[in-house]
Amino acid sequence: MINQVRQLKKSQDAEVVHQIEKQAVEYEEEIRVIQLNNNYQIKDGAVQKGASEEFTPYLLNVSYDKDAYNKDVDGFLNFLVMDRPELRIAVEELLGHVLLLRGFPHKVFFLIGEKGANGKSTFLEMLNNWSGELGSNINLEAFNDNTSVAELEDKLVNIGDDIDASYLDKSMNFKTLASGNTIMVRPIYQQPRKLKNTSTLIFTANEMPTFRDKTGGIERRLAIIPCDNVVKHADFGMDEKLSTDNAKSYVLNLALQGVGRIRANGGKLTESKLMEDIVKGYMTETDSILGFIEEQGVDQNVDKSIIYDSYKAYCDDIGTKPQKMAALTRKLTSLGYRVQDTYRLGKRVFLYKKD
Repeated sequence: MINQVRQLKKSQDAEVVHQIEKQAVEYEEEIRVIQLNNNYQIKDGAVQKGASEEFTPYLLNVSYDKDAYNKDVDGFLNFLVMDRPELRIAVEELLGHVLLLRGFPHKVFFLIGEKGANGKSTFLEMLNNWSGELGSNINLEAFNDNTSVAELEDKLVNIGDDIDASYLDKSMNFKTLASGNTIMVRPIYQQPRKLKNTSTLIFTANEMPTFRDKTGGIERRLAIIPCDNVVKHADFGMDEKLSTDNAKSYVLNLALQGVGRIRANGGKLTESKLMEDIVKGYMTETDSILGFIEEQGVDQNVDKSIIYDSYKAYCDDIGTKPQKMAALTRKLTSLGYRVQDTYRLGKRVFLYKKD
């Protein structure tokens, strides 16, 4: 309407926005609809015919075709997961996670493969082309910068390629965004405002980063998909094949199948023993306390100070800095231990006991 009246200068544009903000009431409503490009919409994970009558910033440039199939996408995904059915299901549910604006499993996906030419980057390029303007590319290390995180607004997916195997000292924003909870962000040159994240977080790396936070909050959010295949004969046209209209429509169908399984699972990903073992192994490897418990166990008949000394010696052996005794006690408590106050030979001792 403004453009029909007159063309405004940049300063005048800013004044119009200022007047709107001053006079209009701002409503916060939960967005439930993703609009597709061929008169279909996805509402609460289900396809409906027709344009949305609800406001939505999510305009996915993909056509819905229930019969769409693409052999290049099918073959590539089977290659990516080395024809392992449970991982193929996980990848499809990753795609479904992207389409869920609420009631999603609150998982962060890491595609990990030490060797090169394993398909990780090709998969992310397929996702970038599929999501289009609804995707962002914020690196994991930037999640503590509230200006960078503001780029997640009105996005369905954030894709971080080849992140460093770094040590992440702070993870509060990471956990908050993964949970879909509200966070304060500061868009550049703007006032801080609230952001309720609906963007699925996906990263690839040669090896997992290390989180300082060793609480269950990190472990619960991790979904690690191994990518350990190796391309024997490179197809330099694969990115183009995976970005055709037909390919995008088939990816959408796979995503909708993933949504269906997530719904059937009560809002959770399908259980995968392989992925669960990988997460458990990762947590054990990066958590010195858990590693100590797994490898050396806890003697329930000696004072907790002796247990802590054994833990410090274990850390010296593996070349890592020990955590404080309070952290050891918290971890053991979370695993079902309790501190028992008793006496031995007239001396007061504190034992870690498990019923």
